[in-house]
Amino acid sequence: MNSRSAFVPVLAAAFLLAACSSGPKNYNAADFQANKEAYAKSFVDVSSAGVLDESKKVIIPDFKVYFQTEAKGAATTGNFLSQKNHRVSGKLRLAVDPKVMQEITDQAYAKTKAELTALGYEVVEPAQLAEQFPEFAKYQAGMKPSPANIDDQYMAFAPTGWKLEQPGLELGKAMGAQLIGAFSTSLLDVSARATKKLKAIRIQPVFIVSFGYIESDKGYSSATVTAKQGIYVLPGTKFATMEAWSMGHLLLQKPVGQAEDYGRIIDASTAGDTVRGIASGLAGLFGANKHESGTWLLEADADKFKSQASASLDASIEMFTARMKQELR
Repeated sequence: MNSRSAFVPVLAAAFLLAACSSGPKNYNAADFQANKEAYAKSFVDVSSAGVLDESKKVIIPDFKVYFQTEAKGAATTGNFLSQKNHRVSGKLRLAVDPKVMQEITDQAYAKTKAELTALGYEVVEPAQLAEQFPEFAKYQAGMKPSPANIDDQYMAFAPTGWKLEQPGLELGKAMGAQLIGAFSTSLLDVSARATKKLKAIRIQPVFIVSFGYIESDKGYSSATVTAKQGIYVLPGTKFATMEAWSMGHLLLQKPVGQAEDYGRIIDASTAGDTVRGIASGLAGLFGANKHESGTWLLEADADKFKSQASASLDASIEMFTARMKQELR
């Protein structure tokens, strides 16, 4: 049995879903360029599409890119007679300059703005909202600085000069909401008022980018975990939408990217690139439960990391806007 860990359960579920759906099954960069509309229909789910047609003015109060920085995985095997287990586990960490992630984020925002503009939308950014709405300026002052470390497993980035709204929220790891005055006020509240006054819609993009995974394999008497590399934009990536208090989304349902090497994996323990546990013979029959672990560092080539991550993000953004175009017809 073979599996992938640390957001790879998401990948596996998405690939299973793909096998049961119509349209392109899995992402292929060359095929995508020739079949963008088919990919948009197959990869992007739309909720409350009518929101998109309410205005040609869009406010973007928050824009996040989450970069996964740590992946974990494990496998267990054991001897049936003794019921002794032998567990192996692995951890993979990403090594890349955060400045590269910031550049990727800025490029993703520029791409998003250009795609929305091409659809005929006027894009209103946080600085413009702060000028027109004092409540938004006050709320923005309390937002988190970018980047933000999320449990040493992700880094959250906003475009240069922006702040982050509750980084980690979309991962179930929120760092806390801001309070304004005597009552709790959320970005949803202040942006809802802005959409009504400006007769606009809100789009709040969130991207989740993986860097690699731990592949596990187990048989009757042995188990292994192996560090692998590959950049994907993951399911859970979305354009959250809103018009006044009517909310919807464009939600990525399948991973976008390809498992290509972009760096080198360095052993940070004594395990090599594979940790193997074996439970058999006398050791498996009479031995105690055992646990072996390995730790690896993935040293990224900055140019390759940026190129692959940006390509996957660009494709995801094009899928979202192609899906919007289909709904606006």
